[in-house]
Amino acid sequence: MDAIQSLVKYVLALEQSSEATSRAEDRSIYKSLLADAGPILASALVRDAQSNIASRISQHERLWGYSWLQDPVFQSASDAWQAVKLAYAQAAV
Repeated sequence: MDAIQSLVKYVLALEQSSEATSRAEDRSIYKSLLADAGPILASALVRDAQSNIASRISQHERLWGYSWLQDPVFQSASDAWQAVKLAYAQAAV
């Protein structure tokens, strides 16, 4: 899968998970993840330097590490995030 396409799918998965969750405390986490994912997508769309995108991905990964989502609907967004990391790791090779 194309790296940009994987980012688009990830952002949409975050949005869907945010709307589908029944846990109010999860919504603010999704909003934080969405707010942080937007600049990553924008950087990718303008073909920003790979090092800048890699830095943003690393920062976003830390945000995931500090997030404790309770509702199982997070799994689709988590899977999409794993696909983004894989796509960019492959693109860097």
